[in-house]
This record gives sequence, C-alpha cells and structure tokens, in this order.
Amino acid sequence: MVDSVKYDTVVEEYIEIIWKLLRNNPVTRIKDIASIRGVTLPTASSAVDKLKELGLVEHESYGYVALSSEGERLARYLEETHRAIKELLVKILNIPEDIAEDDACKLEHHISEQTITSMKNFIKVMKALSDPTRIKIVKMLQHKTMCVCEMREALQIAQPSVSKHLKILWVVSSATLLNTEEKSPGPTRTGLKKPRRPRQWRYHGTVDRLPPE
Repeated sequence: MVDSVKYDTVVEEYIEIIWKLLRNNPVTRIKDIASIRGVTLPTASSAVDKLKELGLVEHESYGYVALSSEGERLARYLEETHRAIKELLVKILNIPEDIAEDDACKLEHHISEQTITSMKNFIKVMKALSDPTRIKIVKMLQHKTMCVCEMREALQIAQPSVSKHLKILWVVSSATLLNTEEKSPGPTRTGLKKPRRPRQWRYHGTVDRLPPE
C-alpha cells in the first residue's frame, strides 16, 4: 500500500503537479513543472532527480518526465484522499468549497491511510442515510428482523424499490447497519427451530438484532 512508505510533503506536491500535467497533456517537461510550482528550472530539475531516485518518476536528461507505476499509485492515492477530505468538509460539515479545497490540500499530506479509510466509510454511511425511506428501513429493522415483503407492506412501495434501498444500505454494512439471515430448519442464529417462511426467504435486520453465532 502507498501509505506503507511515507514521502515528505514536497515530494507529494511534485507528484501531484506531474499527475495533473499528464492528465491534460500527453507529455510533461521540467519547464512545465517549474512553471506550475513557481520555481526556477534548476530547482525543479533537482526535485525531479530526487523523485527519480525514489523510483517515482522516469526521466532522462533533457527528456520528458513520466510517472513510474509507484508514482502513479501515489498520485491516485493523493487524489482520492483529497477528494474524500473535501467531500467530508463540504457535504457533511458545510464548509465553504474554497476553504475546503485549501484545507484538503494541506490535510492530504498528513493523514494516515487508516483515518482516510474510516473517513470514506463514514461518508458512505451518511450518503446511505440521506434518504428518508432508508432511515425508515433502518429504524424498522432495529426493532425486529423482516423480509422484503414485510418491508414493502410497511413502507407501501414496490418490492424492487425496497430491494434497491437494501442494496445501498448493504454497501455500508461494514458500519454494522444491516445483517441478513436465511431462516432454515434446525437451530439458527435467530434461535428459530421452525421457519415461518419457505427456506429461500431471507430476513434482514440490524446487527444488534441478530445474536452472535
């Protein structure tokens, strides 16, 4: 993983510059990097030499600069991290976009992979719970396990719609919102010995509603 090797902020900023240049142009040169960075050619050249030593870029004297596979992985990681931080600041915390952009640029270089992963999961949960119907589903399942047909009757919506909402909630199941139990003959996690429905029916509930195996 990229986070297993920590690079200093300057290295990461140069990688981001090269990544952005290559997304808009087929090739990039030292002078392009220097222009974006606001430094002299010798300074940019020295920085690229360091990136090459670290195995992050490929560059020959007076030639084009290209990201190595490791450099591209780092660039993508920084881009995803920046996007997640900004999304949290803007959509969850209501920070003005210009301030969020500036803060994300600073934070992306000092945040651990574990923290950014948790942040992404939190955003997924917030998105999943942004729909009133999905909030109703979670509240119902906090009280008892239910099959899709029972939820359809309670919500008065089509069964495909219920299934769609459950699928979205399952995206964030790692956050312990939902669990699903198939009821079959014999002892089960729910403690039922005789199923109330055919074998293929699946019951849904929040994790705290299903006893541990």
